[in-house]
Order: sequence, then structure tokens, then C-alpha cells
Amino acid sequence: MKLRVRFFCAAYAVVLLLTGTLGILLVRRMTGMLRSAREQQMETAETYAVGSFLSLLDFTTQTSGAALRHTAERQISAGLPDCIEAFAVLAADETDKDFMPTADNEGMRHFVRDGGQVWLESICRVSRGETYYFVLTSNFTAVEADCRRLWWLYALGVSGAAVVSGLLLYILTRRVTAPLTRLTAAAESIAGGNYGETVTVGNADDELKTLADSFNTMSVAVRCKMEEILEEAEKRDAFVAGFSHEIKTPMTAIIGYAEMLCAYRLDEQETRQAAGAIRLESKRLERLAHQMLELQLFRNEDVALRPVCLSALQDQVTATLTKAAQKYGVTVQVTLPAVTVSAEPTLLMSLLYNLAELQNDCSRMFKISPDETLRVVQELYEKKLVTYPRTDARVLSTAVAKEISRNLKGLTRYQMAAPFAQEILEAGSFQGIEKTRYVNDKQITDHYAIVPTGQGLNALRSVSLTAQRVYETIVRRFVCIFYPPAVYQKISLVTKIQNESFFSSFKVLLDEGYLKVATNSFTKRKAADAMSSVNRAGVAGNEGSEEEDPDTGKNGGNKADDSAEDMACDTRLLAALQNLKKGDILSVDSLSIKEGETSPPKRYNSGSMILAMENAGQLIEDEDLRSQIKGSGIGTSATRAEILKKLFNIRYLSLNKKTQVITPTQLGEMIYEVVNASIRALLNPELTASWEKGLNYVAEGSITSQEYMDKLEHFIRVKVGGVLQVNYQAALRSRYDSIAGNYRKGGK
Repeated sequence: MKLRVRFFCAAYAVVLLLTGTLGILLVRRMTGMLRSAREQQMETAETYAVGSFLSLLDFTTQTSGAALRHTAERQISAGLPDCIEAFAVLAADETDKDFMPTADNEGMRHFVRDGGQVWLESICRVSRGETYYFVLTSNFTAVEADCRRLWWLYALGVSGAAVVSGLLLYILTRRVTAPLTRLTAAAESIAGGNYGETVTVGNADDELKTLADSFNTMSVAVRCKMEEILEEAEKRDAFVAGFSHEIKTPMTAIIGYAEMLCAYRLDEQETRQAAGAIRLESKRLERLAHQMLELQLFRNEDVALRPVCLSALQDQVTATLTKAAQKYGVTVQVTLPAVTVSAEPTLLMSLLYNLAELQNDCSRMFKISPDETLRVVQELYEKKLVTYPRTDARVLSTAVAKEISRNLKGLTRYQMAAPFAQEILEAGSFQGIEKTRYVNDKQITDHYAIVPTGQGLNALRSVSLTAQRVYETIVRRFVCIFYPPAVYQKISLVTKIQNESFFSSFKVLLDEGYLKVATNSFTKRKAADAMSSVNRAGVAGNEGSEEEDPDTGKNGGNKADDSAEDMACDTRLLAALQNLKKGDILSVDSLSIKEGETSPPKRYNSGSMILAMENAGQLIEDEDLRSQIKGSGIGTSATRAEILKKLFNIRYLSLNKKTQVITPTQLGEMIYEVVNASIRALLNPELTASWEKGLNYVAEGSITSQEYMDKLEHFIRVKVGGVLQVNYQAALRSRYDSIAGNYRKGGK
């Protein structure tokens, strides 16, 4: 239903309701007044008749009842009002006692209808020795007729008012909604491809005029944007055409030489020439591919690759050469006529927290379990310090982004973030946040990311120290999004020594960006010293305490110190390289070989297990099945911690509360072996994905729900039947014995 129709119907209904109600009240009041006036006359006549009869009894000598009544009727009738058309005096024995008054001077009135006439009859009782009844009759037909005329006038008036008001409302609604109609038509025109369509709604300075101006501004912006898109499309088409032409030539040459090698017997020189030509054209294709990647990098990341020609390499770069050369009795003298450096600024940013990411960081920093993290952040939520914690989203909604200044203003009263929040507000860096990657309504299923509200700061003193640190971690992650990215300079060195090329690379922090606010007050490490963590997770600064060894539970030694030392060396190396000139020769004083061994993957801790559960769908190799549960995993943000807790409680898994490292128990491994031997599919996330795929087919209508349930029941019957028919005792016994060997010393 159109807005015009809805507006007209609503207004018309209100007018009719008001008109009808007021008319009914007015007519009822007028008819009541007419009837009350006649009844008042009847009451006056009753009073006169009673008084006259009593006076007659005082002054008459007549004792006969009949004569007395006849005299009373004659004398009293002469003095009654004109509305009283009949008067009679009845003795007590002439009346029906059930319809007569029982008290003196008490009147009883009732209506009597005779054909088309309506009569109002009043009966009064008078006692003076004997009892008499006065009967007064008034014609009420004229009063009833007046009342009916009033109701007819009301009906005609309401009908006329309804017609007139309907016409006026129709004209008014058309006038009010006409600008909206024109705006709708203009919007449909834009949707049809007529970009730049504008609309005029009059000269009145009201909300519709403001809406029209905003629409016209949007229309002009859409037209400009479409022109840019079309221009970009033309450039892209030209680029594709040019690139296709460029790639066609080397491909033709490669194919031609390859066919020649396959079809003809060539001597060694001719073969080397053909291979050289293929190599040359392949290198050309490689350069084109690199150019394509650079173009993609420009478009997507807004960063650039810049070749820098240097002429020397410092000792650290060539340190790996000396010992290797000594094995063969070779003396190394490094003469570097040219060193090519490809510098790529790498931008690092951190997304906001969801529950899984927060549980992982709290497990690593504070050594608390996921359910404990959930309890802490739930307490912060109940005290209105943070937003709803049970969420999988790491972005904000558009509605929240528009009001984000309130959160920042509240944080100006929080000591740990006050200077940063004030700086953000003064610089206005929060403006336009809805256009960044931190705001995406499509990535929010139930609730947006966990962020501080800026409220309830007085309650922060009443929570535990761990809760205070968790709150600070959330706040700093939130404040980080309003700062520019951290910029690292990637340096790739290619050193040529005679006919050999040596490759090396390192990073140097050029601009700390958000890292200056990311470091918690309770951490021992600086943001710049956390580069190893940056390389692992793409976030830095809120690492907390140093990471413990998952197996021993001891501190990881001087890993942070080593990282800091390497960073310092890389910084000095970059400065040295920038001071070198073409033709400079570096002498190698010493070389060293750094040897190491590969280490097995680290064990899961409670936090990393939460992340693994969240991203379990990524373990599926089949792309079609993986797409069914993309972004999904085991459980939800609200249940994953409880799932782990249940596994701990039933002793399938063991949790080291000090390190938060998770290990299987003997019982857990036995349960795994039983399932693995009997129904192995239950251990594969592809089973869940296939079920999700079937549910999608049901939703799409490709199959019926009954077909899906039949297939599911068939799967269960087959698997259970297979378990019942096969004897797994021998296989399981060998596996149990193998498992038991791992738990004989200190195991459970």
C-alpha cells in the first residue's frame, strides 16, 4: 500500500472517529434534555395534583369517596399544565397493588405505546384516612419525534462531514506526498541508469526540501562515481588488451622453440640456442607477471615496491659465507659492484576482539582458561564497561560506528587511555571510521566486536586485577583502530659473488603507528621488540608477559631479547646500506654459520584451541564442502569454552592451569581410538560440512526434508550396523597397549 493511501486512510479514520463520537455525544445530550424537560413538567404536575387534593380534603365536607374523587378530578384538571392530557383519581380497591407506589407522594412513571402514539403515565399515592392514587397521562409522541429528527440530522451531518473531510484530506495528502512521489520517480530513474537525475519539491524550507537537496547531492555523487567507474573500466580493458598483446609474443616464441625441440634433431649448439631463447622469453613472462602483481598490490594495499641500487653489504649479510668457504679451502673476498634491494613497506593493523581472539590472548598473557575469560568479560559487560562478549564478529556495525565518539569521550576518564582518546577526539580521526575495514554489517551475525563502552568506570575498582588487565587489553585494541598502521620496511638483498647469488631479507620498523598505544601498562616488552609476534599474528603491542614453553611451562628464555637484538642489527644495517655508494668494496672480517633444527608444532593451549575450534572449517580440503561451513567451526562463541570445560571434567583432556597447555588423557586417547576404528567419519569435519550442504539443498528446495532425513538415517544405520558386525577387540587392544606405554611414568 502506498504511503499516500496509508496517510489518507489513517487521517480519514481519525476524522470520522472524532466527528462520529462528538456528534453522538451532542445528540444524546439534546435528546436527554428534551425528555428531561417533559419529565420535569410531569413532576410539577404531580406536586400540584397532590397539594390540591390535600387542600380539598381540608376544606370539603364530602365524605363519599366517589363524589370526592369526581370533585378532585374536576378541580385539579383545570389547573394542570397543557402537557397533561388525562387525570384520574382511583381508590385503593380499584387498583392493582403490584403496580402502585407503596409510600405517600411517591411517583412511578412508565411509558405506554399505543399504535404510533407514546404516552408517559405517572402514578402517585396519597393517604388521608383512605388511600387514593392519582394517574396523570402525558402524550410523549412529539418528544420522541423531535429526538428521531435529531438523530436523522446527526446522520446527515456526519455523512456531509465525511464527504467534505474526505475531499479535503485527499487534496492535502496529494499535496504532502507529491514531493515523495517525485523523489521515488527520480530514484527509479537512477536505478534505471539515468544517473544524475534531480528533483524539485518547491521553495518551502522544510524537511522535504532538505531531503530533496540531499537526494540531489547524492545523485550528482552517483553520476560522478559512475563516470569514474566507467573510466576505470575503460582503462582496465585497455590494460587487459595491452597485457594480452604483450604476453602473446613471448608465449608464441616459447611454443615455437618448444615444438622445434620436439620435432627436429638438433645439434648441441642449436639446442642451447633454442633453450636460451625459451629461457629469455620465460624471463620476459616472469617480468610481466611481476608487473601484474605490483599492479594488484597498488590497487589492493596502496603500497609500492621500490628497487634501490646499493653497492655493498655489511658483515652480517655475508656472515654465513666464511665457514662454508673454509670447508673447501676457499678464501672469500667480497667485491660488490652492485647490490639490488627491493624495498616493500608492509602495513600492519589489528582487528577488534571477538570472544575467541580475546580468550586466546588471555590464555597466553594471563594463563587463564577460556571459561574464566568469559566469566571475567561477562562481569565487565554486566558492569557496563564493555559490550556484549558472546560474539564471533571482529568488526563494528554502521550504527555503532556513527556514535563511536561517545565511547571515546568516556575513555577520556580512563587513565590508561585518556591521552590517546583525547588525541583521537581532537584530531577527529574517528570520523569516517564506518568507511574502513573495521565496520562491516555483513560480517556481523548476532553482535559486533567487543569494545569498551566508555561507561561504568567507577565499577572498575571493584573488579579483580585480572579483570582490570583484561579491560585494558580490550581498550588498547579498540584505541588502535584510530591510529595509522605500523609501517615496516622489507629489505630483500641479492648479492652477487662471482657467478653465485646470495639472498637475504629483513624488516625495519619505519613508523610505529598504532604500536605506540598497543602496549599494555603491565607488559615488560616494548611494541618495537615484539616483531616476531607481529610476523606470526599480524598484531603487536598487547602481547603481555613473555610466552612460556608449552612443554615445560618455563619462560621461553631470551627470545624477546634475541628479537630485539636482531631488530637493532637490521636497523644499523639499513643505515649502513644507505650510506654506501656505487663501487664501494666491503672486506669480510669473519663469517659464521647459524645452525638450527626444526621443532615440532607447539601444543595447543586453551586459547589456541578456541581459535582452532572457531576455524575448524578451514581444515576441509574439498573446496565445495569447505564453502558450506566457511567461517563456521565447532560450537559458537558462547559454547566453545563450555565444550572444552566438559572435556576437562570428563577427563578426556587435561589442562595445565599454570601454562594453559592442553594434553590428551589416556582415557581420551582410548576414546579417540574407538571412534577412529569404528566410525572414522565422525572425526572428519567434512561430515559436518556434508550435513550442512544437505540442509542448504533442503532450504533451496533441491531435495525435501524427508529425503534429507532418510539419507541421515541410512548413514546412521549403516555405520552402527558396521560397528555391530565387526570385532574391533584385537585392533583396539594393540592400540591400548601402545597408548599405555606413554602413561606408565607419571601418566593418568
